[in-house]
Amino acid sequence: MIIDTNAIVSKVKGFFSPSKEEKQAQYESAIDAMCAALTTLNSSYNIEENEQSQDKVIYFKYQGMNFRAFTFATEDNNDCNLDFHAGIYDAGDLEYLRQVCNKANSAVNPIHFYYIADTKENTYNLYATSTLTNVTELSNLQELLNKTLENYFIAQRNFTESFKKIKEDNIADEEELFMNQHEIWMTREMEINLQLKHNLLHNAEASSLLLTDFLESVYGILSVEIEYIDICTKGQNKHITDTERIHSYLLLEPVVSVKSDEGLVDVNAETATISVFYVLHDGKIRNVMLTLCVENDEKNAVYIRVSALRQGDCIAFDNLWGNSRNLPKAVSYLLAVDRTSDANKRAEVKYMWDEAIKKKEHDEILTDDELYLVRIAALPQLGDSAYLGRKCFNKKRYAEALKYFENVHEYLEENFFEDFWNDEVREYFARNCYYMSFCYCELGDAARGVYFAEKACLIYPCPLHTMTFIKTMFKANDFRLFHEIRSRMEEIEQIGSKLKEGETLNETQVEMYDFLQQSLILALIRFRKLDDAEGRLKAMLAQGPDYLKEWAKKKLEELKKKKG
Repeated sequence: MIIDTNAIVSKVKGFFSPSKEEKQAQYESAIDAMCAALTTLNSSYNIEENEQSQDKVIYFKYQGMNFRAFTFATEDNNDCNLDFHAGIYDAGDLEYLRQVCNKANSAVNPIHFYYIADTKENTYNLYATSTLTNVTELSNLQELLNKTLENYFIAQRNFTESFKKIKEDNIADEEELFMNQHEIWMTREMEINLQLKHNLLHNAEASSLLLTDFLESVYGILSVEIEYIDICTKGQNKHITDTERIHSYLLLEPVVSVKSDEGLVDVNAETATISVFYVLHDGKIRNVMLTLCVENDEKNAVYIRVSALRQGDCIAFDNLWGNSRNLPKAVSYLLAVDRTSDANKRAEVKYMWDEAIKKKEHDEILTDDELYLVRIAALPQLGDSAYLGRKCFNKKRYAEALKYFENVHEYLEENFFEDFWNDEVREYFARNCYYMSFCYCELGDAARGVYFAEKACLIYPCPLHTMTFIKTMFKANDFRLFHEIRSRMEEIEQIGSKLKEGETLNETQVEMYDFLQQSLILALIRFRKLDDAEGRLKAMLAQGPDYLKEWAKKKLEELKKKKG
C-alpha cells in the first residue's frame, strides 16, 4: 500500500490553519488591543478604512505628534506597523537627506527612515517606521508601545542633529564642495568612457533609428525639449505625451514593422506624418513636420523617403528674416530597411572580410571594397560598420551610411594613440572622414561636412581630400574659403617657381591649380565680388587651356546677366 504523505501533510496543515473567520477575529482582536493600549496612554485616536485594501488604519496623537498604525494578518499572528511624519526638507537638501537616511538605517535600530517627494511644494517628507510583531500575543503591549513611541522622538532628534551637522560641514566651503563634486563627476565620466572603450559600435540599421536621434542630428533638437508628438497614419491620429514613449519612438515605426533577426519587413502604411512639438529656450513652442513615404517595396529592401520641415520663427525688427536660425529648414533623406536577416548580413561581411584578407596575403588584385577593408585588417571589430557603411554609401543611402561611418570614426578617434595606428589605418581614417563629409553635405548639413573634410586633409593630405574640403566650404558659405584657395594656389606656384629649365608641373598639380582657379572665381561670384571675378575670367579666357576658356566664356555670359 502506497501512502501519499503530501496529502496527509496538506490535510494536517489545513486542520491546524485558522479559517477565514478565525483570521478576521484575530485581525479585529489586534485592532482592539492597539486601541486599548492607546486609551491607557491617554492618546486620542481615529479608525479609518483604506478604500483600496479595505484594511483599517488607526490615526492617533502622542505628545502632540501624529502617528499612524495599521495591521495586517499573517498565518499565525498579527503584526502592526507604525508610521511617524518626522519632518519636511527642501529639495535642494536631498543629498544631505539621503546621506543621513543611509547612516541612520545602517545602524542596528528598529526604527527606520524613508522620504517621499512632494513635487507640488518641491520638498521631501521624512517618515520614520517600525513594526510591533505578534500584537495579539503581547501581554505587555502598552509598555512596549510606550517605549517604541518614546524611541521615535529620540530617533527624530538624532536625525535632525545629524542632518544639521552634515549640512554645516558640507556647506562650510561651497566652492570646495562644488569642485569636489565636479571632480567626482569627472572621474565617474572617465570611468564610464573607459568601460565603453570596447563597446562603441552602435546599431546603425535604419529600422532602429530613433525619432529623437534624427531630430538632434538634423535640427539640434534635444529629446528633453520635446513636449509631445502627433502621428497620423491611414486617417487615424495618435497623441503621445509620455516622455519615455517619446524617447523610445522609432522614426519608421508608423510605416514599417521589422523583425531584423528574421529579415522580415511588413509595410503598415504607404504614408504617414509625424508632428513634433518642442520648447525653445524662451518657452515658445515650435514644430517640426515629418512626412514618411514608402517609395519602393522591393524583394530585398523597402525604401522610405523621410522629408522634414522645421517651422521658422516670426519676423520682427529684433528677429530678422536673414538670420538662418529663423528660416524654415527642409531636409529629405532616403532610408531603406533590408529584407536580410542579421545572420545573413554577418555572413556576408565575414565572407567579404575573409576574401579581402586572403587576397592581400597572396598579393592578388583587390577590388575597391576589398582594398577599403584590408586597410583595417588589424581591427576586425570594425568590419561590419566599414563594409555596410560603404555598401549604403554606394547605394546613395547617405543617412544610414553616416551611422556606420560614425561608428568607425568614434572608435578610431577614441583609440587614436593605440599601437595599431599605422599609415594604412591613418589613410583609412581620413577616407572615413571624407565619406562622412560627403554624407553630411548630401543631407544638407554643409557645416559639419566642412569639419570632417578638414579632418581628412589634416590626417592624410591628398588632392581628393583638398578638393572636398574646398567644395564643402563653398556649400557652407565659409569665409575661410578664400584663404584656403589662395594658400593652396601659392603652394603650387612656389613649386613651379623652383622648377629647372625644361621641367613642368605634373598632371595632378596642373589639374589641382585649374580647379583652384575655378573655385576662386565661383567664390568671388558667391560673395558678390563680381568685378574681381570678371577680371579673372577674362584673364582665363585670354591664356587658359581650351576647356577652361570654354568654361570662362559661359561664366562671363552668366555674369553679364547678373550685373544687368
